[in-house]
Amino acid sequence: SGLDLQKPTLHVALLEDNAIIQVNPNGIRHIRKDKRINQWLTEGKILKAASNLRQLVIAVVGGEITYLEIDNMGNLTETEKMTVEGEVVCLDIGSIPEGRQRCKFLAVGLTDNTVRVFSLDLESCLHRLSTQALPSQPESVCLLEMKGDHSSNEEDGGGPQLFLHVGLTNGVLLRTAVDSVTGNLTDTRTRFLGSRPVKCF
Repeated sequence: SGLDLQKPTLHVALLEDNAIIQVNPNGIRHIRKDKRINQWLTEGKILKAASNLRQLVIAVVGGEITYLEIDNMGNLTETEKMTVEGEVVCLDIGSIPEGRQRCKFLAVGLTDNTVRVFSLDLESCLHRLSTQALPSQPESVCLLEMKGDHSSNEEDGGGPQLFLHVGLTNGVLLRTAVDSVTGNLTDTRTRFLGSRPVKCF
């Protein structure tokens, strides 16, 4: 498979060109379709990672977030880097909408009991768009486009609406609508699921 079996895997995913990425605490292993392997090492320890078919985000100890994209040649290239206050406990990139090159948003959960939405547009990459305060520390986040008739999306006939789901350590799940243009968060709904931390899949 080309996967490194000697290191713990934090994240593994298939990319659009049938390449595989494997993220371990020390770096990223990019296994090309022809089995060529590129290694991308980090100075600090990687805590979390999330990806879709063309985009990858990793969070390193100390609140450092690095955003990478697959270019037209199939290479994994670093696009932007930033540091946030506090440690990253969870993050997620949504899937790429039909007809687009990339997902516009990154959701990051932090130890200060907030979840923040950042832009992934090239002109404003990793610029913070919105913040949501949480009653407990986040355990997991998931950006998910859901189809159907939603009250916040009546103008365009109930088309797909992007939602941010946040699972908290106190057993509560939050669902918040994400504005597809500005990234603003509105209409938060909560549901208590149980006594254990909520993991989103």
